Amino acid sequence: MNRKGQGLIEYLILICVISVAAIGIVSVVGRNIQEQYANVSHALQKESRIKLTKPDPKTYRGRGMNDFMEDAE
Repeated sequence: MNRKGQGLIEYLILICVISVAAIGIVSVVGRNIQEQYANVSHALQKESRIKLTKPDPKTYRGRGMNDFMEDAE
């Protein structure tokens, strides 16, 4: 059996899983990250800070298989 490309495929799958997880995390907390970067930028320019918004609890609450497709569009 030829296994020369097996390691490469495993690394590719691992990179894909990490990429999807990173995209999911950024989409959930993207607004807060954007505001934090804006605050850092304003602090470097010695301007006033931007007020942070509270995250919506629906974006970070635990989900199970019984409500997995809830709010899906």
